[in-house]
Amino acid sequence: MDPYDVAPTPATRSTTDANPDTLPADMRSAAGNQAMVDVRQQAGQLRLPLLELKEQLLRDYQEREELLLELEGLEESKEITERGKEAKAELTARQERALDAYAKADADLLLLDQPGVADGQLNELLARRGATADVAASNQKVSKNTVDASGWALKVDDKTTLTQGQNTTVSGKSQKFELGSGGPAYTSGISSDTTEVDSEGGTTKTSSSVSNKYDTSGWSRTSESNVELGDYKAGTKESFGVKRGDGKLGTERSITTSQTGTEVTKTSAQGVIAGPDGAGAYKSATAGLGQTSKSGVKTGQTVGMDGKFVVDVKKVEGSEPAQYQVSLTINLGAKAGLTGSKEWEQSAAGTNSDASGSANVSASLTGTFVHLLSDEDTKKYLAALDAKGTGGAGKEFDVIRAAAKGSYADAQQLLSGLKTAAFSPAGAAAMAEGDSVDLEVGGTADAKLSGGGSGGGFGLKAEGGVTAGETLKRTVAVKGGKVVITISVATTKGWSAGGTASMEAASGGYTHGSTSKAGESVTFTLDPKDSHYNDDFALIADRATIADLRKLGVEHPDLISASTTSSGESTSDSVTAGVAGVSLGIDETHSLDRSVTKDESGTTTSVTGSTGGGASVSALGGKLSYSEKETAAMQVGPGNVGSGDISKSTSETDFGATWDKLKETWSKTPVGLGVGLVTGGAKVAQEKTDVAGMKLDDNDFSIIFGVAQDSKAWSKPVASPRHFAAWQATGRTVAASGGDRQKIADALAAYAAEHDGAAAAITSIVRSPGSAEGGKAYEWPNDMAAEKAVFDSLVDGDPLKPVTALETSGKNKEALESIDGSLKKLDKLTAGLEAKKDQFTTSALGEMLGRLAEQRRALATRSSIINRRVEVSGVDAPAVTTVPTAEDQAAGEKAGAKAALEGMLPALRGFEADQTRQFQLIGAERSKRDGFHFSSPSVIVMVTAFNELRDHVYPLWEKAVDKALETAKMAGVDLAEVKPRPAKGWCNSQYKEEFGQEAFVAPRTGVDW
Repeated sequence: MDPYDVAPTPATRSTTDANPDTLPADMRSAAGNQAMVDVRQQAGQLRLPLLELKEQLLRDYQEREELLLELEGLEESKEITERGKEAKAELTARQERALDAYAKADADLLLLDQPGVADGQLNELLARRGATADVAASNQKVSKNTVDASGWALKVDDKTTLTQGQNTTVSGKSQKFELGSGGPAYTSGISSDTTEVDSEGGTTKTSSSVSNKYDTSGWSRTSESNVELGDYKAGTKESFGVKRGDGKLGTERSITTSQTGTEVTKTSAQGVIAGPDGAGAYKSATAGLGQTSKSGVKTGQTVGMDGKFVVDVKKVEGSEPAQYQVSLTINLGAKAGLTGSKEWEQSAAGTNSDASGSANVSASLTGTFVHLLSDEDTKKYLAALDAKGTGGAGKEFDVIRAAAKGSYADAQQLLSGLKTAAFSPAGAAAMAEGDSVDLEVGGTADAKLSGGGSGGGFGLKAEGGVTAGETLKRTVAVKGGKVVITISVATTKGWSAGGTASMEAASGGYTHGSTSKAGESVTFTLDPKDSHYNDDFALIADRATIADLRKLGVEHPDLISASTTSSGESTSDSVTAGVAGVSLGIDETHSLDRSVTKDESGTTTSVTGSTGGGASVSALGGKLSYSEKETAAMQVGPGNVGSGDISKSTSETDFGATWDKLKETWSKTPVGLGVGLVTGGAKVAQEKTDVAGMKLDDNDFSIIFGVAQDSKAWSKPVASPRHFAAWQATGRTVAASGGDRQKIADALAAYAAEHDGAAAAITSIVRSPGSAEGGKAYEWPNDMAAEKAVFDSLVDGDPLKPVTALETSGKNKEALESIDGSLKKLDKLTAGLEAKKDQFTTSALGEMLGRLAEQRRALATRSSIINRRVEVSGVDAPAVTTVPTAEDQAAGEKAGAKAALEGMLPALRGFEADQTRQFQLIGAERSKRDGFHFSSPSVIVMVTAFNELRDHVYPLWEKAVDKALETAKMAGVDLAEVKPRPAKGWCNSQYKEEFGQEAFVAPRTGVDW
């Protein structure tokens, strides 16, 4: 009998064992009535099973229909196998039987609902449906808690199993709650699995499922259906989701179709981008093909395309009417990959092992277009971008229009074609002043191998890989009426190796990586008015390798205005450990980079060594981290003149700052905060970053060379046995350098590339404890990028350079406006630094404000001299000499002194803030003697604070007070106004109470103090 002709039914039973014909008449009548009631009751009990049968038949039919459509598609595309054709015929026959069974079940239900139905019809239904009703139904609900290296999970399964003869259907609902290092996740789903055996013993297995997953990255829905006919398998899996992260918000879609031995996957994604580099859109598509051999070896091939654009708008400072620098970056990429894997399972031993490998290549084409636009033109440009290029006149909009339509090949061709336009003599000459176009072509390749095994709760895996990449970048810009062409080539190579091990809920791993890089960059400056312009441009345009660029430099050195050769090596080591979703990571990095730049001023060699490391703990979707990096960036310019920047940067999670940042952003731009949080572009957990260091000049190189002559003095900053021998060797190299700046720079950078503590060691050599001379200290606490930019330009830079150029041209009005603008910026910078004084952790604030005050002096002095010249000779009078008259100089110095003093007083307050911070540390430790604390005072903390005051804060503060007193005299200001001053007497008394002696000998006193 066909399995569709039966349905679950309760077993029939008689209400009496007696034969009604042998009973008295009244009893026979009662027995007959009772039999009629039993027939109708038993028939009524078939209603629910028949309804369930109809539902199951419909579900099975729909599943098979989807699979039939897939097989028909494969047949139309001539991709179907012979076994697939047989499976299609079998499925078609089963669909016909399912329709017939559905019709019979529907007819039986109608019979049950028919008024006055005869007992004979009901008996026939019971005979037909009940004769083979070997049916069993069961329900099972299982909850399972799992704790492993990835975290905690709770899965609840509710399954109902319906068995009828040899046919089985299992339907279920499931829920899964997860909590790991990636945060919380919730998954819910329904599923159905059916096994059918026909009259000939053939087996058909069908399955379907739908699930929804919600986690911190978004939402996704996955549906899957599969059929298995003997040794033939076919299936479809579709997923759709909304994803966020890394500044992106968009949709992702994928569909996988498979039949025995092959699998085809197609994915696509699109959305918007919002991040620190600007806002824009992205789109991608990938196709993959997989094969599985009879021996279980899996292989796969993938190809993909992607594209994105990002636009950034910045107002040109000081422009009137307002102008904006609009930068549009378009990136188009392609990738291809191969994979292979094999798994082995030993059931008896309960172990399994696997091995896999992959190889990938990718290429990218990036174009960046920079325009200087008016306010109105900027709005039009951005409107065209919002419309995916519609209405935009620039050739870059053609690329965006093609990519938006999914025509990646056309988009790449158009973007490459821009080389013909912008990277041609006529195209470059036609560009507007301030505009630039660059095209970058890049390619990377990597290969990876991994293998491992697990069993008995223990797992082990090893992996390794190699990478290589190369980029070629061409830039054309118009500056000062000249066409400036820069061609850069960069290559990278690297490898990594490591392994992981796990035992039940614990895991650990180690990875080492190494990378080397090399680069060559050449800049050419051409005059479009030159008669050789076209020929020279042609010589340059198609150079594409480092060898080509070097050959051009040898053959035509007159065309090159600047060139840079660079190289570098870096290594990384990381250790990971995890228990039940809580993961710990520790990493360490080392790098040494070198570059040589040649331009009209001469040759400049830069060498940079750095060592970094950090630790992080991740759990429940949150992350606590701390990292630091020490860098020695040394530079030797023309004339063997040395300079450098020695720094230490630290970064750590700051939850207080996280809350403050969210509140601040919400109050200013709630929409912007919403976009940032939704796309992942706004960091929820804020990192507190601090960079402190010291800038060196050529005189500091002389100090370093001098100290190196005394090995005992050189050894003082480094006490660690791990670094002492290497530091002493560095000292011997410096001592033997003869003062050669390059040898000194190379030695210090090499040490910094291998050893932590290098920043403190080098700065201690330049400025010994207790001294106020040597180097220029600085510190930039978290979120002070704007202040740093102004400081670098106006304090560490030369704000008088543009003033001098304007004076020479007789543009005194413009020169005075430039000075006035710089002074206003310095005033704003002073206020900004003072407002954030509590964020500084070193004594650098007062020193930085002191240097700022000296620039105020220089600017105010020059302003006074220019004003006096204008009064005498008129506004257009040129500066015929760089040496002003004695009278003008005196007046200028007095004006400069007043301006400088206005900046020096904040510097003194900066040192006072340093003193307050150290006194608070000391006071907090001393208060622990009150009997209400669980710990005793830390002598180390107090001594460190006292030493900071004695060796760093007070020497610089006293120097600043002396300078301020001298300046006050020049400005004619009461010396009593020069404050605050060091509280060395109080510090001495505190030190004596703690340690029985004074920290300072004879603190300074007198009229001036």
